[in-house]
Amino acid sequence: MKIFLFLVMVSMMCLTQAPAWSAPVDIPTSLKGDADNGHIQVGAQGEWFSRKIKPSSGNKISGQAYVVKASVPLKYMGQWDWYGELGIVNNVTVKSNANDQTTKFDLEDAKTMLGGVGVTWKPIEWPELNHLAIFTDLKYRQIFNGDYDRVRVNGNDINSFDSTKTPEFREWQGALGVGARFFDSVVPYAGVTYSDVKVDTRATINGIDYAVHNASSRNKGGGVIGLEYMPQCAALKNMSFNAQARFGDENSYSGALVWKF
Repeated sequence: MKIFLFLVMVSMMCLTQAPAWSAPVDIPTSLKGDADNGHIQVGAQGEWFSRKIKPSSGNKISGQAYVVKASVPLKYMGQWDWYGELGIVNNVTVKSNANDQTTKFDLEDAKTMLGGVGVTWKPIEWPELNHLAIFTDLKYRQIFNGDYDRVRVNGNDINSFDSTKTPEFREWQGALGVGARFFDSVVPYAGVTYSDVKVDTRATINGIDYAVHNASSRNKGGGVIGLEYMPQCAALKNMSFNAQARFGDENSYSGALVWKF
């Protein structure tokens, strides 16, 4: 009960932050009881995101990402999880408010790739728990081969352009969290994140440049809370389910299904 109250307090601290959107935080396999060296896990993940970017208060990027992911835990001075993701982003919109004009860049579906590493530091023994641990998570994500579906200026669709610049999106993130495993099946966790993005979109229309040039996050610090569930029935014992929320200027949510081999 004491540790449950502790996790609730950490979650409340996360909710009172004013962060920007950040990518889903991966919790270590050792917290889920899957700490075997080289034990591969694969899964699928969906994410719904929105993030405020500089310089204007109304500038933001939003959309969805759907990826397949794989991770491999390796024991070395703790528990290290190396993982990668590959998938698509869709319904991505970059919005810009500048010079009394609102410009929206709607992007076509594009590829996304992510690589990262999570580390579980020395577990803390607690009589009421199977496992309690502090963990870190570091990752880098990029969108590739994107293009514009349409550009809207003050609500009017623009169908022809003098020129365009291939849209770019890059993100890195670090997270520090704490999680605990109850009844060998439930892992609540919470933590803080620090991340940044680079967004670049540009179109020239009738000799006028409309752009979000090399924009970064308005806020970089944030919070995360989530829950991992590992069914104990024989038919689903190799599966786990994860739900997560990150809080800030805009809300972001993700859900994941993982299968271990």
